[in-house]
Amino acid sequence: MAQRKRYPAEWESSMFNRTVDRPLTRLGEAWARHVDRGRRRGTPMKHRLRRGLVASLLAVAITLPGGARPVQAFNPATIQTWITIATSAYNLVKSVLSSGASNDQIKAAVQQIVASIESAKTQILAHVDALAAAEAQACARHHVIEFADIDRFTPDTLQQWAQDATGCAVLIDSLIKVVTDKAQVDLLNLAANAVGPIALAARLRAGFSTAGLTATLRDANNVAISQLAALCSTRNEVGPNYSYVITVYSCSAYNGFAEARRQVYPSTTQPPIDTAAVADEATKNTSRAVSVAVLPTLQF
Repeated sequence: MAQRKRYPAEWESSMFNRTVDRPLTRLGEAWARHVDRGRRRGTPMKHRLRRGLVASLLAVAITLPGGARPVQAFNPATIQTWITIATSAYNLVKSVLSSGASNDQIKAAVQQIVASIESAKTQILAHVDALAAAEAQACARHHVIEFADIDRFTPDTLQQWAQDATGCAVLIDSLIKVVTDKAQVDLLNLAANAVGPIALAARLRAGFSTAGLTATLRDANNVAISQLAALCSTRNEVGPNYSYVITVYSCSAYNGFAEARRQVYPSTTQPPIDTAAVADEATKNTSRAVSVAVLPTLQF
């Protein structure tokens, strides 16, 4: 009787262990080549399945590392741009509504908002394009692009466009409330404070009310402040023989930025820790800083 051919122990183990829980190793690839060369047992379908499994494992090994995303942080210039655009627009709308402005004055105010949006259009669209929600991305991009032509709209077109812009702002507000990815909440909040001024301006030009949209924008910004709030904690550092205690209050934002303040006891002339300021400093590179700045201007 012919003696059964022996294979290296590692190959024997691989041949009988059908559980695959990791990408192919060099040893596994060597075994696959060995099988294809000389030990083709079973049907052609089995060979095709085996080759398909090998290809799939290699594909997984290549594509999995690409799944990780770096955590975003907006630079201070971006945050300041949004604060300037949103606060100036909301203040203009508030001024028009409180003064009983004429149609010409409303047109002039809207043109100021148009100029503000146009000055940062490329930057706004770049952040809008990063939105994961396709519908929100499409409606925001649509209204940012077309806003410059608002003076050319017919009355019917203007009214429909204003309603669509309002719907876009409402959609973004609803997404901010339910999205769990904080990076996307961050982007949605920026979009809300770009589409919001556009929608308010369009409603002014169309002769529509603005109270409901203003309430929606307040809601979106309040939710964003909550969603993007820093995680804060307090710890005590005790000196030798309990001669002093330093209380450390620290906060960190979802994107990794952090801030800390210290208070020494027994009391000195040092003022108490301003916990709100610590949280704001930690989140200054998120759109939460925009919401903190614009909310007072949305009280109309």
